[in-house]
Amino acid sequence: MAEINWSTSALADIQRIGEYIERDSIRYAQVVIRNLVESVERLKKFPKSGRVIPELHDESLREVIAGNFRIMYRLRGEQIDIFSILHGRQDAFKKLS
Repeated sequence: MAEINWSTSALADIQRIGEYIERDSIRYAQVVIRNLVESVERLKKFPKSGRVIPELHDESLREVIAGNFRIMYRLRGEQIDIFSILHGRQDAFKKLS
């Protein structure tokens, strides 16, 4: 089973997402955050289930789509490093640079 590590940046992303959605609905914010976390937890059993990030063309850089969000991670053997969570409409290059 793979080990998951959350970067400081990814944790900040998830907090910002929750705070933004919370402005309209605390309940919906909880649902979205739970969905994001559960999507990451599934990677423990299926680390290669995410697709290769199309913009980056690197087999070790993958993403899982959860609702409107892209959860980006680096796969290093049995270790998964979550490095970014962004809305599907955000420019990945701008966020990652």
